[in-house]
Amino acid sequence: GGFLLYQNYERNPRAKPSWVWEVRSKKAGEFLKLVLPYLQIKKPQAELAIQFQEGIKPRQYKYHPKTEAELAVEEAQSILMHSLNK
Repeated sequence: GGFLLYQNYERNPRAKPSWVWEVRSKKAGEFLKLVLPYLQIKKPQAELAIQFQEGIKPRQYKYHPKTEAELAVEEAQSILMHSLNK
């Protein structure tokens, strides 16, 4: 689990066929760690995503709200990622 591969269907009839490969969950962090030494342009985003993955804690119960500190860290990471992607 953790990987998806599917064909991306474009609405534009002149668009070329393309495929999308998604890596999810813990596999995403593992993949980023493997490719990190080879990244040049997106390295800061990958490092931030790895930090985010490492900060995710398993929840014991189905609904266990995040603490104020956890929410603050996620918000800061989100703002930083948006600024890196500009």
